Amino acid sequence: MTKDKILSAAINQYSMFNYHGATMQKIAKEVGIKPASIYFFYKNKEELFIAAFQKLLESHFEQMKIILAEAQDGGIVEIFHSLLSGTVAYHKSHMQETNAYISLVASPPAEMKQFLQYMDV
Repeated sequence: MTKDKILSAAINQYSMFNYHGATMQKIAKEVGIKPASIYFFYKNKEELFIAAFQKLLESHFEQMKIILAEAQDGGIVEIFHSLLSGTVAYHKSHMQETNAYISLVASPPAEMKQFLQYMDV
C-alpha cells in the first residue's frame, strides 16, 4: 500500500511544513522510497496535494455523517450540538490531519487556489 503511505506521509509533511516546505524528498524519505517512485503514483506535487486534500476532506465528511446519523432522532439543538462537539472531538483526536488541513486552507499554494475554489470577497 505504498500509495496510502505516500498520502499519509504527505499529510504529515504538510502538517509540519505546509505545502512549500513539504518536499517530495521529505515525503519519500518518510515512506522509505526514492523521490522518483512517488511519480509512479502522482504525476507531480500538485496532484499529490489534491489527493491528500481530498483524503482529508473525505475523512472529515465521513465523520460528519456518522455524527449526524447518531443524532438524527434528536431535536435541532441536539443535532447542532452533536455536530459541533463531535467535530471538535474528531479534530482533537486527529491533530496531524487537522494541522495539515489548516495549513493547506490558510495558506494554499498559488497554483492550488483554483482547486480550492477561492472567491475574493
